Amino acid sequence: MKLSRRRLLAGATAGIAAPAILHWPADAAEFTYKCGASLPDGHPMAIRAREAMVQIKEESGGRLDITLYTNSVLGGDTAMISQTIAGALEMYTLPLDLLAAKNPACGIFGVGYAFLGYDHIWEAMDGDLGSHLRGIAEQIGFHVVHNCYDHGFRQITTRTKPIEKPEDLKGFKIRLPVAPYFIALFQSLGASPTPINFAEVYSALQTGVVDGQENRWC
Repeated sequence: MKLSRRRLLAGATAGIAAPAILHWPADAAEFTYKCGASLPDGHPMAIRAREAMVQIKEESGGRLDITLYTNSVLGGDTAMISQTIAGALEMYTLPLDLLAAKNPACGIFGVGYAFLGYDHIWEAMDGDLGSHLRGIAEQIGFHVVHNCYDHGFRQITTRTKPIEKPEDLKGFKIRLPVAPYFIALFQSLGASPTPINFAEVYSALQTGVVDGQENRWC
């Protein structure tokens, strides 16, 4: 996530010309940030994030007010990535694997069976691998919070048939996130993947553009 300096610099410049601008009403926040997410409003991350945002506002004395926008109302993931890098969006709950298009190392989460379980992945993400990936994200244009939320293991849901073994994926039309390694993985399994932003998954399933989707669910 990137905390843009543009708004701070703009405010400081205006303050030089008109010092009275620095006197905010008692009930108004000095800084108002938008945080974008593609996840639904009832997702555990959204619930806990809002609780944290309330606490941040209280502990900052009302100076920092963060509003969470879920359900891709600010745009799909690819759009929010661009908005955050450009500074139009101050915060974004970024699935790091979506940065693989900008740096292939970020696609490690799309490598099949790369991690043995929770203990293995948290050791990696809290250790050298996580530090390496956060450094890459910094170079791309994000300031990344060290600890991430648990989004659960990945799984497949379908509208036509259960997927119980790799052979069931042969020719199967499946929605995937816009992440190159995931697409390559499912192509190697014989599926027919289509990269679609999460906001468009429901309509894609409803209209038959795809017959199933792969994502993380808690």
